[in-house]
Amino acid sequence: MNILFTAFSLSKGLGGHTRSMKQIMDEIGRTEKCFSIIFGQPKKSTFNTIDNELYIDIRNNNYFKIRNKINEFIINHQIDLIHSFDDFSYMLCQLGKNTPRLLTRCGGPNPKNYPTVKFLTCFSQENFNFFRAQQRYKNSNIFLISNRIKKFECNGELIKDLELYIDKAPSDLILLRIARIGQHYIQSINQSINLLKKYQNENKDINRNIKLIILGAIYEDSIYKHVLKENKDVENLYFITTDKFTKEAKKIIDIADIIIGTGRGFMEAASKEKVLFAPEKGSKFP
Repeated sequence: MNILFTAFSLSKGLGGHTRSMKQIMDEIGRTEKCFSIIFGQPKKSTFNTIDNELYIDIRNNNYFKIRNKINEFIINHQIDLIHSFDDFSYMLCQLGKNTPRLLTRCGGPNPKNYPTVKFLTCFSQENFNFFRAQQRYKNSNIFLISNRIKKFECNGELIKDLELYIDKAPSDLILLRIARIGQHYIQSINQSINLLKKYQNENKDINRNIKLIILGAIYEDSIYKHVLKENKDVENLYFITTDKFTKEAKKIIDIADIIIGTGRGFMEAASKEKVLFAPEKGSKFP
């Protein structure tokens, strides 16, 4: 079977849904032929399988060009199934040939607006229960398939470089929040910064620096500039946005004592037995 995997990623960084897609591609690719289309802005090969990849820049292509590129890819590679990892790429693939489609909901809050689909998989029990209870999904085939990660090793050289950059001392307590910097994650970033300030205020008499690293690609430049301006006087706060560190952010996890995360990043930190905090909607702190 020839399976086309699709995802939307407008930032230079890759989100957890894209990395989950790669994980599943790697496993299914043992027995099936896998291909991928990334909608967003052009970038270098995501999965090191450039012969089976297509990048469609939705900013510089109109409806007809996008449709034609999808159709051409489906025909040339004799695609039997399209598996999308976000609703936007799923909707774009509706422009293409009448090929069977599957949509995966990769966690997150229960959505207010979401396409009605014939086949849907959910990574989280919460999403699964939500869709099962909706009348408009009564004829849908909905499956709960827990997300998975592989064992991985951290990159000692990258960690050393980052330790030098933040001037890390052996006694420092390091907090780490891995997130793309944009509107979608700004609440959790602000909660992380509030936690840093709380720790600093409560431990003024302790001879130990507490530092926070916000690690992620810049998704929205205006948000990035605003959060920098709002926190210009906060000590020991570091925004790390270069590709060198963000491309494989999980491989830097061992620099931290405490991880603030969600979804796939939370799972990866748990596998390294880190102290974990999770952002909470409406809260000042994680």
